[in-house]
Amino acid sequence: MIKPIQLLKPVTAIGFLTLASLPIAGNVMAKTSHSGELISASGSDLSVSNDVQIKVIAQDVREIIRKQLYYNEADTVSGDDENPNDGVYSRDKAAFRYLDLMYILNENTESVFNPYFSGELQGNFSDLFDAAERSRAAQVEAFVFDQLAIDPNNESLQHAILDVYYDRAVAEMILANEFLDRAVNSRLQNESVDVEIEHTKSAYQLLKGALAQYEFLLDSSSGYLSKWASSRGQTSPRYFDPAEMQQRAVAPEEILPGSYKDVTMLYQLMGKLASVKAEQVRLAIMSGQDDSTLSAEMIEEVNTLHSDLVSREETLRALFPEADFTQFSLDTGLPQAVNLWHAHIVELESSVAWLEGDSNFLGLSWGAVPQGLGSNAKSHTFDTLSDLIGKDSGPIARAQESLNTAKADFDDYIHSVDSLTEEFAGRRQRINTRLSSLLGVFFPEGCYVESCAVANYQSRINSELFHWSRNINNIQASLARNLQRLEGRLDTIESEVEQFAQIEGENGALSKLIIDYGSQQIPLSQQVNRIRDKREEFNSRAALFESLVSALNDYNNGRWIDIDSLSSHVMGVKKTINELGNFEQLQAMNAILAAEHRAILSDSTGNMLSDGNLYRLQSLWLEANAIAFDIAQAETTLVQEAKRLPPLLNQAKIFIAQLTMENPDLALRHFADPINSHRDTANLLQTEYDLERAQKWLFHAVNALENKWQHASFERESGVSRGEILRLRSADELWSFHNKMKQFNSGIATPEKYTDTFSIKEDVFGYKDRVNGVQQTYLHPDPEQRSGPRISALEAFQETLRLLSRTFGQDTYVTIEFSTVKEPLSANLFNGPIISGRGTDSACIAVGGNYRDKIESVELSIPVSYNISGESETVAYLTYGGASVFRQATPGSEVVNEDETIGVEGEFNSYSVLSWDVVGDSQLVAGNNIQKASMKAGLNIFGNNSGSISSVTTLFNEQSIAATGWRLSFLLEDVYGKVVDLKAIRDVELIFEHSAKSRNYSNCSGGSSGGPL
Repeated sequence: MIKPIQLLKPVTAIGFLTLASLPIAGNVMAKTSHSGELISASGSDLSVSNDVQIKVIAQDVREIIRKQLYYNEADTVSGDDENPNDGVYSRDKAAFRYLDLMYILNENTESVFNPYFSGELQGNFSDLFDAAERSRAAQVEAFVFDQLAIDPNNESLQHAILDVYYDRAVAEMILANEFLDRAVNSRLQNESVDVEIEHTKSAYQLLKGALAQYEFLLDSSSGYLSKWASSRGQTSPRYFDPAEMQQRAVAPEEILPGSYKDVTMLYQLMGKLASVKAEQVRLAIMSGQDDSTLSAEMIEEVNTLHSDLVSREETLRALFPEADFTQFSLDTGLPQAVNLWHAHIVELESSVAWLEGDSNFLGLSWGAVPQGLGSNAKSHTFDTLSDLIGKDSGPIARAQESLNTAKADFDDYIHSVDSLTEEFAGRRQRINTRLSSLLGVFFPEGCYVESCAVANYQSRINSELFHWSRNINNIQASLARNLQRLEGRLDTIESEVEQFAQIEGENGALSKLIIDYGSQQIPLSQQVNRIRDKREEFNSRAALFESLVSALNDYNNGRWIDIDSLSSHVMGVKKTINELGNFEQLQAMNAILAAEHRAILSDSTGNMLSDGNLYRLQSLWLEANAIAFDIAQAETTLVQEAKRLPPLLNQAKIFIAQLTMENPDLALRHFADPINSHRDTANLLQTEYDLERAQKWLFHAVNALENKWQHASFERESGVSRGEILRLRSADELWSFHNKMKQFNSGIATPEKYTDTFSIKEDVFGYKDRVNGVQQTYLHPDPEQRSGPRISALEAFQETLRLLSRTFGQDTYVTIEFSTVKEPLSANLFNGPIISGRGTDSACIAVGGNYRDKIESVELSIPVSYNISGESETVAYLTYGGASVFRQATPGSEVVNEDETIGVEGEFNSYSVLSWDVVGDSQLVAGNNIQKASMKAGLNIFGNNSGSISSVTTLFNEQSIAATGWRLSFLLEDVYGKVVDLKAIRDVELIFEHSAKSRNYSNCSGGSSGGPL
């Protein structure tokens, strides 16, 4: 066997064998052994067959290499006439001949275009680069490494190996672009999602393979890249000019990036790989994949890819320890490539949460329920949303129109400088609209760097981020206030019980008050300690949210001119926020609150507390649990919203990178870079936006529909779900989904209507005048006077109002914060199940109670014993907030948790109260966590209600009767004197017009458990 002869220097004499004459099989990567013999990457010998005839050629090694790679430097002979032994290499077999053949001249228009990415004219790029070209590139790669092993300082060889890697990776990226275009076209043609999945998979495999090929260079010969990167600029591809019968450059050298082309391309490759993997996840979800095993496998793939990419990027940066690529000139394209890489890595991270169900690729919170958008007192939010969605100018119609336009554009697209110039201008306009909608930031005409972007306060206050951050700010403030409220309620409970214990000579009084949960009896002292421990948990996390709110406020107030600082801050707390979880704690608190509603408080001593004071303590205890639940709900909402922020900012960063890249004045430069070969039209971008917007409106609508009727089997009965929205890919599917919602909505029976009164005196503060016919007395509510004589219920109530009164300027108001998550004994409000045989083995639910108890209107009435001012009403403000709580359609079941707490699972549903606005680019967002009505409170003298229509509000229409965060303020005195005297006030009442459905349920012997009506 003849051994390969090694070239020591560029050939100037005869008698040497070129590697091209060796029969190297397949797509291999070669290197040299320590002995100098040429071996493959797998370690096998690369030998020459015995019949090889060695012909002596005097030829430069560089020429040997380049003739095998480049069409314009190879010989003008057919492939059949190629003869490496004679130094003849056919241009038809050049590995990278695509650089000379993928652009052609339209002689009629005298313009150059790329037929491989031009609509109906499109050919297959694999005609220019496929297995044969890969094999030729691998042969040359092996040859160059062989020569470098002998002459490692040969600069010509160093450049040659970098060229092989660069031009091969570019070719693979172009092939990937071709498959991605096919994926887009399959969607435009309304083909099966499986077709789109297969095209995207092919693109991913090409990109992954391209990066894998680079690993050998970066791991073993990275010094070449670090040495030459700064001087390696992009070279223009070429086209054939028939007039001059020669190849000409597509673009002059002076307009092309003059440095770091390899590094820029690597960032582009890694970023696109991450982006395409995220798209694969999106498509898997769109296809309806719900197999947990497949999801787990995909999560593992994503995590592995993420780890590999981050590691590879660290290796790349280590080659340039003094360089900050983001600060390089934008002319290199490197800062934009790095920014996009980081953005796509964050997108890849987010895709794991999509698979796990923690979030979704629409960027919406699963539990966000639009409320308060009814067009009048009789309509619901769903009705308003449905009408808007179904309009001829609504989001689905817009998506349908833009889809038709994009399809025509895609089919007719010609990839040329003129087209790119036009598309860049159109894309720029659309991206600017989205960026302004997101952040209130836009790039004016002629601005292509962040420093000239406009981000004034006025533009920000109409952005999604502004409304989002205002909502977060308010929720965080409410959470902080509720932590104080909870402490106050617990202090009051302990203080009053201790006072009674002193009177009766009891020790350890709290432990002698027993909460009977039916299956267990637990001392109140133990449960108070549990709530206090939970409060400390909440309090320990408050600083995290305060930090996030502070960062958002700084951005919205213009203290930061770009999003990098905000994004860095958010990413800094992201891991901690992720560790807080989503729903587990809220679900546990939900079950505990339901259990407290079924429990009964008793005095084991039999004489320490009167029935009235037991009722008051139970009222305070339920209030404390409602506040604790409110805190848990608020924290869950904060976590969910905080998790939505990184993807939102990440999308904005992608937009900014695109706006700095897609300069119409540089269209020729982009056109001359084959990596940019794809049919990415402005109308296609608009279609993506419009489809996503329509999906978002439907997402909100289905949440509103479920909230409107609250059926136990909503998804089964209605045939619609939030998950299904993620699978909608066409206008026809969007319309079909909308019609299913409308059909379900029209077939539901109207619930029963009721009028009931909620008493602040009795149902909030627990001051009842009589219990079982016995007059009740109470401790003074002022801690300083608590040891004094007991007072009547009315006096205690009036003194409580005095303690809650505050003066603002010349006005004095009473402000009461309270919960309606309770069952008033004298009203048909929020009725729960009636338990028969409590504490026995035969305990059962005799009556199911009600569900879907919703407000239609609220009237404020203040019964007074006399009128000091002659006014018939006083100014009032009523606020609805906190957690809105509904009973489910069937009663829940008691459980004992691992920590021995008692819960009732399946009794309550809840969501954070939010107010909604349409902002930015027709986006529906939550901008506040309360609904506030400015109204009047009627002064009702001895039952003669003298209030007017102004004392009634329908603002809270369709909200639950039960909410944890009510706040009522009413005017006592103004500049003209007293409007109402505290001593005259006998109660403060909320008169609810409401509707509810009965839970037709009983599991007692002979009862029906057939479910709700």
